[in-house]
Order: sequence, then structure tokens, then C-alpha cells
Amino acid sequence: MPVFRIDTRKSMSVESKDRWISGKLTIDSTDLVQKLYIKGRGNTTWRRSEKRPYRIKLDEATSLFEAKQSKHYVLLSEATSPYVMIATVMGFELSRRLGMDYTPQVSPIELVLNGDYRGVYLLTEQLRVEPGRVEVKPWPKRDSWTDRGGWLLEIDGWPTFQRLTINSRMGVNITLEYHYPSDLSLWQRKYINQLLDCVDSAICVADKSSTEWEQLVDIDALARFYIVNELMDNCEAFSGSCWLSRDAGDAAKFKFGPVWDFGSAFSHRYIDKPECFVYEEMPSYCSPLWLKELIRFPRFQQKVREHYRRLKAKDGDNLDGFIDEFVQRVAPACSCEASRWPQSPVANLKEQAEWAKQYYKRKIAFLDSKWL
Repeated sequence: MPVFRIDTRKSMSVESKDRWISGKLTIDSTDLVQKLYIKGRGNTTWRRSEKRPYRIKLDEATSLFEAKQSKHYVLLSEATSPYVMIATVMGFELSRRLGMDYTPQVSPIELVLNGDYRGVYLLTEQLRVEPGRVEVKPWPKRDSWTDRGGWLLEIDGWPTFQRLTINSRMGVNITLEYHYPSDLSLWQRKYINQLLDCVDSAICVADKSSTEWEQLVDIDALARFYIVNELMDNCEAFSGSCWLSRDAGDAAKFKFGPVWDFGSAFSHRYIDKPECFVYEEMPSYCSPLWLKELIRFPRFQQKVREHYRRLKAKDGDNLDGFIDEFVQRVAPACSCEASRWPQSPVANLKEQAEWAKQYYKRKIAFLDSKWL
């Protein structure tokens, strides 16, 4: 497995999510040596875990392993939630098999930071607007009402300055972070709020035979996004780290995705009940938000069944071989992880993978009974 060696300037420790620190990246068994910048990232993991996640920005755009050429990558520590590493790779693989527009590439690596072995991480692509990742029309450099670009948003409850709030007709506030563009003029803020309010109005309509919402939201992208998170029993999928984009143009639609955070996967494990939908018996920290209304549209349910049946027809839901191959790849490093972080979920990856496979199969059996 690749070993990433990052040495910061003057061996400065990475203690901030806002301040970039310069340094050097060396990848063992390759010729790559490159200047980079590193800072912290994440919310729960950053606050609660000593094994912290990071963002890195390379000095030159580079393709790391199978990722598209870019300067921007993420190192996920997968340290706080049980089963989160295996859930992340499972969720990303299902996204690829369902044919979502973009799925971040992910590769396990070992990280050494300033000579300190930090353990097993997942190297993945930073979600951002650029070729090969989320592709929408760029905004012009000058502020223009007539020449508009696309959007990359995230439904999430964490406080941030880059924040939009929709007073939903469901009686709750929906909070979104705008990632692109990263700075909004007053008219841009008004424009995107109007678009999102139209979506909320169309989704919350009493007549669920209405197709108005389908003029605003890509129903196929939404169905695939939902299936991934239903299969992974991810109850937080529509209220936290829920990404969506919209290209420029009056006829453009909001697209749910890419999939991202699987820290809440296998949500019903606490009651040992994968045999239910993600919007049922939800943990207290989760909310279905728009999903609560979307599942009541017969055409959405029909689309979900169509995409699920296509996945089943290709045996795309069978992840046994994929999981076994991933575990075999990472297993040699698990003993090192256990030595550095005795309480780390990754230290028991083999046992977690076997448990995840059985839980996942129970979930599939339940969905088969409902969607086939």
C-alpha cells in the first residue's frame, strides 16, 4: 500500500482547518516529490479524534493513482464511526455501479506526517467544480446577471459563513453551504434562494401526482443517489453532507450527488434492524427533510425501482468480491494502525468487513421484497 510522507515547513503541526501550511509530499515506491499545502478538514472527526483528517493542495496538478489530474485531494482518517472505512468504499463503489455522473476515486494509503506514523487513510478527491469532477459552467469573473454559471451546494447543519437557509413548507429550516461559487453577490444569493424555494414548493405540494418538481430536480440522479444511501442504510444522507449541483441555464435541473459521507451508514445497527427504510425509525441526529415528501411521489418510487432492477440485473449489488479485495489490500497495514491507535475502527477491518457484508445482505433482502 502506498506510503505518503508529508513534511511541513519547520515541522509545523497541523492544528487549523483555515490555515494552509506549506510542505513537501513524497510517495514511497514512486518518483513523486512535490511541494504541497495542508490543513485540517471535517467536523466531528476533526473535533473528536486524535487521528485527524486533512485537505492537501499540490503545487502542480497531478493524477494520484486513478484520480483525475488535480491539485486538490482529501485524506480521510475514518476514525470516529465503526465500520466507516468499509462503508465509504462500499458506498462509492455502489455509486459507480449505478452510473452516477461523478464518483470520487478513493485509494487506501498510509500516512507519515513529520516523521510520525498516522495510520491508514483513504485518499480521495476533494469535491469541487473542475473538469473530471463536478462539471458545471464557470461563473464569469465579472458580476453579470445575464451570464450565469453553475452551482455546487451541500445540505448540512454545521455553522458556516457560506450559508443559505430555506424556510421549508415542511415546517423546518433547510441549511445549505454554497461551495461554488464561494462568494455570492446580493443578486446571486437572491437568485439561488428563489430557485431553492421553487424546489421546496414543488416537492411539498399536496398533490403527489404532480410532475412540476421533475422540471427542477433530475429524477434519475435523485433515484440513484437515494438507492446508494438506502443500500448503505445511511439515515443522514439527506440532512448532512448531502451534495447537489445545478448547471447554468433556465432549463437546468438540480442534481443530487456526488455521494460523500458514510459516517452514519448502517444507521439501524443499534436496533439491529436493516429491514426498514432510512426514513423510518431514524436516529435523533438525522432528519429526512425533502426525502419525507419525495417518497410520496409515485413517479419517484417508480424510478427507484427501475434503477434498482437494473443494478440487480447486472449483479451490481453483490459486493462480496469487492470487499474481500479491499480488505486483502489494507490488511497488512492494520497491525500498524492498531499499534498507533489501539481504539481505531480500522484496526479490526477484517471483522468489520464480515459484519458489514451480513448486514448489507439483510438490507438487500428487505429491498428486494419491496422493489422487485
